[in-house]
Amino acid sequence: YYLIGEAVVHCELKGEEAVWSAKPAICARILCPPPPKIENGKHTFSDVEVFHYLEAVTYSCDPAPGPEEYSLVGERTLYCASHQKWSSDAPECKVVRCPFPVVANGKQISGFGKTFSYKATVMFECNKGFYLNGSDTIICGGNSTWEPSIPTCPKGPKPTHPTKPPVSNYPGYPNPREGLFDLDDLDAWVIALIVVTALLAVAVIVVGLYKFLQRRKKGKGEVRAEYTSYQHKSTTPAEPTN
Repeated sequence: YYLIGEAVVHCELKGEEAVWSAKPAICARILCPPPPKIENGKHTFSDVEVFHYLEAVTYSCDPAPGPEEYSLVGERTLYCASHQKWSSDAPECKVVRCPFPVVANGKQISGFGKTFSYKATVMFECNKGFYLNGSDTIICGGNSTWEPSIPTCPKGPKPTHPTKPPVSNYPGYPNPREGLFDLDDLDAWVIALIVVTALLAVAVIVVGLYKFLQRRKKGKGEVRAEYTSYQHKSTTPAEPTN
């Protein structure tokens, strides 16, 4: 159901009478007209004149008169989503043929076929000594073009850092190519800082441990000296008294 009228009404005072600010709203059933008819195709429940909320239809294409079949481009199933509105536009039934994909210095590794219709998927790889520039997977789109475009295989190793596309800057806005920080330099500084911090921490621990051992050794030496002195005194005979 959907609401017809004001969702919120207020009790107002007019003269000596209390009245509502608007007429009470009503809840009407959500209904949709028949979905659009399409060329070279049809949909289910074509004899129904009114569709209720969430009722659905499914489209299909007619047999093509020639050797190339029609492809259904778009959503196959539509449903009544809101009052007089379907979930999406109606699909199309048309012949879709993408050109044979050829990649110089590369080869196709999947999706082989003599023809390539709607949603045909092809994968590529480059020959040894060449690198892939673009996507290794392309799909035949509804306009008979490959999406994304067919990749290329330039000679040489693949660049570590891809070329940045040109960017138009607003006045006073920093150039993205000349950013405040270079990410590679920033990463190097972060790594260097971590290494230096770790080395300093190890040095502090080593020095502290060394001092602790020295103090402990010194303390044992003093105790041993005192004990020896005490033992010497205890074994020395006392002087005779007059």
